[in-house]
Amino acid sequence: MFTTDGLWSSLRKMNVIRNFTPSARLLKNLHTPFPRQTCQLNLCLPKLSYWRPFLRKNSVWNGPKNFLKTSAKPIGMKNDLEIDHDGSQVLIQWNESELSKYHSIWLRCNCQCDKCIQAHSGQKLIDVMSIPEKPTLCSAVIQPDGNSVHLQWFEEPDHVGVVTLDWLKKNCYSQQARSNRADMCEYKFLKGDIDYFDYEQVSSCKKTFLRYLKYLNEYGVCIIDRIPTENDEHKVIEIAERLGPIQSTLYGSQRFDVKTEERPINIAYSSMGIEYHMDLAYYESAPGIQLLHCVRFDDKVVGGESFFLDIFYVVEELRNRFPVEFETLCTVPATFQKIHFKRENPAAFQYQRPHINVHPVTRHITAVTWSPPFEGILHVREEDVEPYYRAYRRLAQLLKYSDAKKELRLKRGQCAVFNNRRIVHGRKAFELNGGQRHMKGCYVNIDDFKSTVQVEHLKQGTGELARRVGNQCLF
Repeated sequence: MFTTDGLWSSLRKMNVIRNFTPSARLLKNLHTPFPRQTCQLNLCLPKLSYWRPFLRKNSVWNGPKNFLKTSAKPIGMKNDLEIDHDGSQVLIQWNESELSKYHSIWLRCNCQCDKCIQAHSGQKLIDVMSIPEKPTLCSAVIQPDGNSVHLQWFEEPDHVGVVTLDWLKKNCYSQQARSNRADMCEYKFLKGDIDYFDYEQVSSCKKTFLRYLKYLNEYGVCIIDRIPTENDEHKVIEIAERLGPIQSTLYGSQRFDVKTEERPINIAYSSMGIEYHMDLAYYESAPGIQLLHCVRFDDKVVGGESFFLDIFYVVEELRNRFPVEFETLCTVPATFQKIHFKRENPAAFQYQRPHINVHPVTRHITAVTWSPPFEGILHVREEDVEPYYRAYRRLAQLLKYSDAKKELRLKRGQCAVFNNRRIVHGRKAFELNGGQRHMKGCYVNIDDFKSTVQVEHLKQGTGELARRVGNQCLF
């Protein structure tokens, strides 16, 4: 076994190293208690793989001469950056308690240089098959501006990768960073009454508009109040387009009317009551934000109150009280359908999915689908039939008796705005008595809405992230 002195002597005799002063890190690896110091190495590398474990922090690769220069920096300083012993990671000590690790392959695939990212579009230009399967870092150097980091890999000596410390901090994927991000994206449960927002304030004040977006994003439902009644035929479109483009469905490319008809093609176009449901659950991407603008609700109409319920809240209760039934609804798929040929545009929609979707690791709820009026025949394994209906009944019972129900009677000049992927809604049966109940509705795609929320956070510099919206996103 070599002693430390014997190792240096032997390496010099072999003409492998010249003018070598051992670095503190290398000495530490050899269990030798020498003080930390700066080192310079001139290496002749007959086998590069042997020396990779010693190629350390702030190294500069000098091409075919196989020269390596490293400079050690006292541990504990802000943004202390180094390459791991085998070149597979970059480690950054942000402060005494916060350490981030970035894999070499992750850094290469996310290089921000102008050869890897198109400047104007921000789109990636990297072909993963054109880069090494296991790239090995030989250099990670913070530039004089104190923020830019230049990276180099042994397998691509002519490519200089570029990232910034700010970008690395923002996109850290340590367990703590991922947990912090998840907390920032967590939705909130509405405990009190639904908030009302003034139409003129939302339309003219940026801060009020952001507060309205944030509330809708966090709690899932709100009311726009004091909407002008003149020319109110198009107000619902105007309000919706502030959230995102209108989503077309089989009920129309723009808005739809909810009022009684003699031969309705949907139960909503009658005076019957409707239990909790989500609209168009038979779509792969069901409508996201739904708007119902009241343009007429005569006093002589008896009944017809609207009600809303956060089904995520109820599903969490199901998980806590009936975990077996919760897991059943996460795994056994239900059938959602709209099969109706006796209409102007015949429909034959079918979609099979579980009622509940969860994150595979954290088990956060990512989506819930509940729409009894549009459920088709259950097509599952024989052994799943009885557990499914037992679990289904449990959830239906919790929904029916939930204390989180919000009920109100919309007035002319009010618009209910709610997340159709999270808030189930319904209404009481009503009698017209010679009057009229008329709502105008439309939809906005949930991803467009979430994008609008995030854009407004960025524009107004809140530092916040858009919350989960029930679109199965795993963030």
